[in-house]
Amino acid sequence: MRHPTIALNENPIAWRWQRWGQQFRIPTEDREELHSTHAVREILAHRSEEASGQDAQIGLPSFLLKEGVPLFTPRVVHSSLPLLVHYYITGDSKMKLTANGIDIHYTIEGEGPVVTMSHALGCDLSLWNEQAQALRVRYRVLRYDTRGHGQTSAPPGSYSLEQMTDDLYGLLTGLGVRQTHFAGISMGGMIGQIFALKYPMLLQGLILCSTTSRYPAAMRSTWVERIRTVEAKGMEPTVEPALQRWFTPSFRERRPDVMDRVRVMLRRTPPHGYVGCCYAIPTIDVTDRLGEVRCPALVIAGEDDPGTPVAMAREIHAAIPSSEIAILRSASHLCNLEQPEAFNRILLDFLDKATG
Repeated sequence: MRHPTIALNENPIAWRWQRWGQQFRIPTEDREELHSTHAVREILAHRSEEASGQDAQIGLPSFLLKEGVPLFTPRVVHSSLPLLVHYYITGDSKMKLTANGIDIHYTIEGEGPVVTMSHALGCDLSLWNEQAQALRVRYRVLRYDTRGHGQTSAPPGSYSLEQMTDDLYGLLTGLGVRQTHFAGISMGGMIGQIFALKYPMLLQGLILCSTTSRYPAAMRSTWVERIRTVEAKGMEPTVEPALQRWFTPSFRERRPDVMDRVRVMLRRTPPHGYVGCCYAIPTIDVTDRLGEVRCPALVIAGEDDPGTPVAMAREIHAAIPSSEIAILRSASHLCNLEQPEAFNRILLDFLDKATG
């Protein structure tokens, strides 16, 4: 049974619906009519009851559920309507958008200033679960799977950091995001640095975690060996060595549940996507340009990180004017998982200051 509808020509900005329908892969028959605001709210309220109030977790501002609030305003059109209608039709808050020649998988939660989050090599957007839960109370959290990872396209061949930066730009502009804070860990932090230099007008704040602005030439051979291993044997040989680098021994012993969660992410990563990123990562070399970054910046490092040690974090901190630095004790590379409470407190304090 179809719900009440309004004709597209009754809405002065409904032409956008056709574009969104194509971008978000909504079936043609559902793009031909727009469900009434009453029907949309009715279904959303029903689903919210089923999900025990999960509407705040699927990126739908609570004010949209109130009768009398217009859905077709510029604010909603640019920030919430695409997700609202997609969720109404499919029941899925995780979406894909085509940009820069690939399909990018992403999810949006909460309401407020936008915080975009980019994960590490061999992971996916779920790496930020603990942070998204903490932030969504007062921020709109946009997480996405990087090229070659998760449910985002993984084209064959080598990738570049510039290319992955343009993926991010395409995602943000496709969603109508005009300004965002950005948090990136490891590879995500490298993308963030390139993004800050190439698209500074979009950044409100920059958080760089467990990352580097350049690698010593001697370390590049490590990436060559890793590429050869994955091309020959797949992802399995990378799993246990990654856990040893990413977490301290005591945490690995204490939290087998987290180890299993990260193992799943690594094993699910497409080998050719992982390899494509391995070509890009060692090319990072922006230290001498970081003085151009003008937005507020925070650098976070794990005290026991062997892959991107504290010295690399201090180099970034010294290069970015007015940046802050935080060193987390008893934490290695994925410090957001090993010390989530401390990480979240530092992250929220910075975002609140940078947002004003």
